[in-house]
Amino acid sequence: MTPQTFFVIGGNCSRSKEDAQTIFNFFLKNGYKPVKKIKKADIICIYTCGGFNDTEESSIKTIKDILKQKSKNAMVIVTGCLTKINPESIKNFNDIRLIDYDNFEQLDEIIHLKIKFKQIPNAGTIGRIPQLHGVKRIKKILYSQTCPSFSINISYYLNYLKNVYLRKNNKMNTEDIYHIRISRGCLGSCSYCSIKMARGYLQSKPIDQIKKDFEVGLKKGYKTFKLIGEDIGCYGIDIKTNIIEILKMFFNLPGENKLVLTDFNPQWLIKYYYQLEPLLIANHEKIFSFLIPIQSGSNKILTRMRRKYKIEEVKRYISALKEKIPNFKILTHIIVGFPGETDEDFQQTLDLLKEIQFFSVNIFPYSDRTVTESFKMNEKISSIIIQERIKQIKMMKIPIV
Repeated sequence: MTPQTFFVIGGNCSRSKEDAQTIFNFFLKNGYKPVKKIKKADIICIYTCGGFNDTEESSIKTIKDILKQKSKNAMVIVTGCLTKINPESIKNFNDIRLIDYDNFEQLDEIIHLKIKFKQIPNAGTIGRIPQLHGVKRIKKILYSQTCPSFSINISYYLNYLKNVYLRKNNKMNTEDIYHIRISRGCLGSCSYCSIKMARGYLQSKPIDQIKKDFEVGLKKGYKTFKLIGEDIGCYGIDIKTNIIEILKMFFNLPGENKLVLTDFNPQWLIKYYYQLEPLLIANHEKIFSFLIPIQSGSNKILTRMRRKYKIEEVKRYISALKEKIPNFKILTHIIVGFPGETDEDFQQTLDLLKEIQFFSVNIFPYSDRTVTESFKMNEKISSIIIQERIKQIKMMKIPIV
């Protein structure tokens, strides 16, 4: 009997959520019915994540849970980054079908459906697909903290509540945003990054196709658009264009639209700054937020990370933007506990956060992935020190994602 029901789970970041949604749409377009209970699904697709140790654990736990809950004859398909980053971790599961992250068209070989996967456009609208089970990165608020006094606990908790309020009142719902994939892969070689193994080298989408994607979103009534890519700042270098042309295109679209800029490596902010500045100043009301993942305030650590910029340049250009565009929402990522990070290095990160006053900060404890260059580095930082440093950042008056 031909399967008629399906269940899709997984996808942590915007990029993987878009992939998972596209897979969801593939089944939907072929007449399959989505179900909310795993045991009622004829086909189950799990989109794994392998970027961090805890997300690998979550992915494996999800697979185990699904295999326990599924009906006897249900087909389980496993895809996502983990299939590229650490396929050994999932190869011994029985009763699953593996699909490489970069070859979703293998779905056509496993289940022969009328509408082929390549006929399904990238998902612009991302729904509420269930997330991977298991570990949640640094989400425990009060009781997980080892504080010297009750008063510090209260201060920490009140600051957390304030941050939650700020985020809720300054964050778009996913359903209100139209997502536009502009590229896959990147040009970086960060020593800590395992995601590059899954996403690969930069592959930019032609600019005329991106324009069509914008037009589709506009016709559907969307006003806010989010550019998706592993590093949107390097967009177009492989096809003789650049991110500036995408921004110019967007700013010329009709209507009062807003743009969410994500994962814009600081090296491209430096490279394109004198083209970016006049564009952003003239159109700042059309920028909802701008994520510039700096990762550390220490040049020594940035060098060990193989990040291709100096912190002085980054601070100069971001400070200039904030001065010329008051209330400009600039976000960042910080990795805490990278191998060799001394107290002095971490203090430089704290100084960076105090000086720039980002709209929000996403904190990542260093994850020691065996497939990365940093795994082989000495001077590893203990988890206790990492947690203490994270606590210091969280005590600052900065919304934490």
